[in-house]
Amino acid sequence: MLQSPYEQKSEEFKEKLLEVEKKHIKYFEERDPVFESDGERDHLHNHWVLWTQSDRVKFGFAHNSDLPDEIKKDCIDVFDQVF
Repeated sequence: MLQSPYEQKSEEFKEKLLEVEKKHIKYFEERDPVFESDGERDHLHNHWVLWTQSDRVKFGFAHNSDLPDEIKKDCIDVFDQVF
């Protein structure tokens, strides 16, 4: 089935965020998991949200996210590149 342009970009965005997590893997490995289903460590996907409003895509961080500024900046850069 064909994906919409939003679905394609959303998948690309998620893949690039996985690269950000790998870049900062030590940070995530040193943190406890947020949810039991996360295994033995924290993951970047626990810290961000992506939503659409009309024809706009918005990106932000979960209200309880305590990511360092460097990781947040990397995430914002990825969002800007993809969307």
